[in-house]
Parts: sequence; C-alpha cells; structure tokens
Amino acid sequence: MTIRAPERLITESALTGLNSKPPSGAVQAKMRDMGTGDSQVLLARLDVGSGRSGRRPIATVELRYQDLFSNREKVISQSIVADAVQMSSYDPAWDTEVLRNVTIQRTAEGLKEIDRLYKGKRYEEAWQLARRLEQDLRSVAQLSNDSQMVKDADMMRRYQDTLSKWVQNEKGRQPQPEQTGRPAEDSGGRSPVGTATAPAVDIR
Repeated sequence: MTIRAPERLITESALTGLNSKPPSGAVQAKMRDMGTGDSQVLLARLDVGSGRSGRRPIATVELRYQDLFSNREKVISQSIVADAVQMSSYDPAWDTEVLRNVTIQRTAEGLKEIDRLYKGKRYEEAWQLARRLEQDLRSVAQLSNDSQMVKDADMMRRYQDTLSKWVQNEKGRQPQPEQTGRPAEDSGGRSPVGTATAPAVDIR
C-alpha cells in the first residue's frame, strides 16, 4: 500500500509498523497476505498545514496486490478528502473505532518494549508499562465491547504477576504504581486520551 499526500500540506507523522517518523513523500507499507473476507487496519497520522476551511484532498491511497485467482496484479486507488475546520480541542482518538485500533497498535508496540526492558533487567519499568497497557485495554474494551481486548488485558495482568516476582527478587519489595497524573475518568467512564492544541482535520 502506498500513501501519497500533497506536498507542503500534509506530512505523515506516524504509520503503523514504523518505529520512526515516515520519510517525506510517498510512504509504502507492506500488508500481510489476505484471503476472501479478510481485512486489515493501517493507521496513519497526518499533520495538516494551515489553509482554508472546507472540503480538501489530504491523501491518495493506492493498494497494489496479486490476485491469486486471476494470477494478475491489480491496483486500487482512492483519493481521501476531509472537511477541514478550525478546532481548539479535538482528539481523533475519541472516535471509539479509531481509539480501539490505536490501542491495539500501542499494545503491540508496548509488548516489544516490555520484552526489551525485561532483557535489560529493567523489571519495574516493564511492570509499569504492562500496568498502563492493561488499564488502557480495559477502558477501551468497556467502550467497544471487545472481548479480545479483555483477554489481552488479562494477559497484561499475567505479565505483571511475573514481572512483580522479578522486582521482588531484585529489590526485596513489590513494584509501586507510578504517579502519572493522568486525568480522572469523565462521567461516561472513559479516560481522556489527550486534547489537541492545534487545528485538526475532521475526517467523516
């Protein structure tokens, strides 16, 4: 899959599977093999420059794949447009489906970081991260009614139990939750993910 954004207007600041900032220009992402009825989610965060409000193009997405039935390469291209408005406080992750996919991606990245911390014998840091990921998974699972996320949260709890034993062996005490200063949940039971300070593009 290739994502092309208008120069000087849109820059890709994050893309699923990339640990660093994507390069300028067209960005390519390799998707896994799929069969009939399968689907994949690719998350791309785009930074939008200042400009007029209203409907404007933000990117062109091109999917190039090999159709095994016809034994031919096929290409699907689609232009992505958005209604741009000036907003002082907007976080796209408040959209439940977007928040769900973002949380899944952050969990995958978090697992890699937990493994890195564990191998470096930084057990308490790994425990803290597993604890935060569990909290996020349970919060979003409640919003999205996603049973798999509950199972993932239970897995994070098991990681914490194991890491807690390593902290106990190393420091002679149980790990202590860090003071994150995270905002309290609102009346809807969901934890704010953050508030954007710059104008945002609302994609509908």
